[in-house]
Amino acid sequence: MVADALKAPAMAAIRYVVKNEHDASHSSYTAFSGPPNEDNIHAWEDLIQPTFFSATEQELVNSGVQVDNAVQLREGGYLASLGVHHQLHCLRQFRLFLYQETFYPNLTQPHKRYLQGHLDHCIESIRLQVMCSGDLSLYTFTWDGVLATSNKPHARVRTHRKCVDWERLESWSLGRKVLLHPTLIRNEE
Repeated sequence: MVADALKAPAMAAIRYVVKNEHDASHSSYTAFSGPPNEDNIHAWEDLIQPTFFSATEQELVNSGVQVDNAVQLREGGYLASLGVHHQLHCLRQFRLFLYQETFYPNLTQPHKRYLQGHLDHCIESIRLQVMCSGDLSLYTFTWDGVLATSNKPHARVRTHRKCVDWERLESWSLGRKVLLHPTLIRNEE
């Protein structure tokens, strides 16, 4: 199955780069983090835009996917999504729930239970992906900036990391995207 997975439609768009921009300190924010504001809300909306794309029948076959029950698009092709976009969707769902006073100001108990079930699914999905990709970046620790009375060193999280060239993958995804709510063809038995 490993050979089949390597025939995924987006493989031609994959290139790797080494990055050292992952400063995930607890005291600073990126374009995607921090309390909700117009900029980070917009950044997340842009990030998850190419959720769905149109895959050809051959791309499904090459990826080891059954075609007989795949959902077809009225415009042609099959409804598909890359795993990375599902995982980003899941992270965004955590963010929405974390800041529920902004995103779900009138949250009812039934809706909260639904969201918790959805987030449990997301935890498992992200856990599987984290274990599958096995990030080997080296984190070290330092006493710099730690109070003399503390016995807990600070983690150095800014480290070199092998990454997919995101701009290239995003360009591929945007070039193949379909509407968020595309017209689907229901297979009749």
